[in-house]
Amino acid sequence: MNIGIFDIGSNTIRMNVYAVGKSGAYDLLLTRKVQAGLASSVVDGRLSEAGIVRLRDALLDLKEWLRHVKTDRLSAFATAVLRNIANTQAVLSRIEQSVGLDIAVLSGETEAHLGFEGVRGHIRSLEGVLLDIGGGSTEITRFTSTGVTRCASYPVGSLNLYDEFVGDGILPKRKELKEMCRAVRERVSDAELVEFGPSDYVCAIGGSSRSVMKLANAFLARDERRSVFTRDEIVRLRDALAEGSSSARRLVLQTCPHRIHTILPGMTILCQLLKRFDAKVLEVCPVGIREGYLKRLLKESK
Repeated sequence: MNIGIFDIGSNTIRMNVYAVGKSGAYDLLLTRKVQAGLASSVVDGRLSEAGIVRLRDALLDLKEWLRHVKTDRLSAFATAVLRNIANTQAVLSRIEQSVGLDIAVLSGETEAHLGFEGVRGHIRSLEGVLLDIGGGSTEITRFTSTGVTRCASYPVGSLNLYDEFVGDGILPKRKELKEMCRAVRERVSDAELVEFGPSDYVCAIGGSSRSVMKLANAFLARDERRSVFTRDEIVRLRDALAEGSSSARRLVLQTCPHRIHTILPGMTILCQLLKRFDAKVLEVCPVGIREGYLKRLLKESK
C-alpha cells in the first residue's frame, strides 16, 4: 500500500509518498516540496487571498507528481500557519473544494508528540530534548526511554522571525540578530523551560535543522552525512554566517539556497535553546513529524 502525506508548514509545503508493507514497515518512495512562505501572507491574523491561492496552487502542483506513482490513500496536515489564524475553517473549506484534500490542523502538543514518534528508534539517545524548529513555531519535547514526559509549542519560527525583524537585505544584520535573540528569550522564557530541566543531548528535526547540518558539514569540511555536532561547532557556524561576508552568503547559496533568508533566524532559535538547555551534543535527525503522522495513520487503521 502506498500512502501520500502532505505537510503544510509556514515556510515549506512537502509531499511524501511511502510504500507500507503488511508488517507496518515503510520506505520513502517520493518526496517533493514547494517553498510557499505562507507565513508572509498572514495579514491581521488571517491568511490572505493571495496566501490561499498560493497554498491551493502548491498543493495542486504537488498532486501532479502523483501521476508518477500509484497511491492508495492521501492525507494532509497543517501546523502553525493554519493553526494560528482566524480564518482557519474558511481556508480548509476552500482547499477541500478546489484541491480535494481534507486537512487536519494539528495542535502544538500533537505536533510535538508526532515529532517524537517519528524519530523514535532513529536517534542515538534514549533521553534528552527534541526541538522542531519550523517557520512559524518551535516545539520542545522532553523524552525518556518510556516516552514523552513534557512538551510545549511556542509561536516563534525561522520565517516569522525573519518577517518581523529583517528590514532590507537577505541575511539579517547584527542589530536584527540581537533583536531576534531577545524575542526568543521573551517568547520561550526561562520560567517555562525550567520544567524541562537541562539536557546534555538535544535532537533537532525539521527543514531548518537539516539545513544547519548541511551547512555545518560544509563549513567544517566533514562528511555530508555527519549528523552529530558539539554546541561549540554550531555556534562557530552561526558566528561565521552572522558576519554577513560574501563567503558566508556563498556557503549558504551553495548548500541550501532556498533557506538563505531563514537560515540565520532558525539558527538563532537553535543556538539560544542549546545554550539554555546547556546541551553539549546536537544530533540532527532526517525523519520527524511526517513519519510520526504516518505511524499514527497506520495505528488508527488497524
